[in-house]
Amino acid sequence: DADLGLAGGDLRAAERTYQLLAQVAGRAGRAPFTALRDRLDRWAARVAVIGQVKAGKSSFLNAFLGEQGFLPSDVNPWTSVVTNIRINCAGDPETGARFEFFDEDAWSEIMDGGSEVRALTERLLPGFDSDVLRRQTEEMKERAQKRLGNYYHALLGTSHDYDFLTPELLQRYVCAGQAPEETSGRSALGRYAAITRVANLYLRRPEFAV
Repeated sequence: DADLGLAGGDLRAAERTYQLLAQVAGRAGRAPFTALRDRLDRWAARVAVIGQVKAGKSSFLNAFLGEQGFLPSDVNPWTSVVTNIRINCAGDPETGARFEFFDEDAWSEIMDGGSEVRALTERLLPGFDSDVLRRQTEEMKERAQKRLGNYYHALLGTSHDYDFLTPELLQRYVCAGQAPEETSGRSALGRYAAITRVANLYLRRPEFAV
């Protein structure tokens, strides 16, 4: 299938077929089948889960993963950061996470336009008020500065990498929740959320075909 539009069992069957054809073809004719098998190994299904705040996105994903309480789904806190759950992706760690932080250019891109998301927003929302977006972004920056103090500027444009993954770790980076004055310390709820641009979570689930 040129588009690799295959179900789980088909994927395994195709993988075996490409491997067999590569063996039969010999060294001279092996390259096309090896390339197809490599492409198959890299193929991934991509699913976007979107919705309003507290619509049940995290609860759905927790059920989908069979991990109750994995993503925060209580009234307070809630998931406030774009979160990529990468399952069985070739080249990824067995488990862990990478949390990438905003830099000044990224803040400016949100406030001043130029990003694809900003352009899409203006196209889909007639009457979109860019001043509101600017004000909200400035408030998010101020919240991050207040919570992180002297660490704020050192964190800009960097990332934090972990070789483990727990709900408590996620709450530090992807949760909107209590106000800064109510929490302190590096393990505090939502400590890095306001400055986290994207969270990449790495999982291995043998029950998932891709």
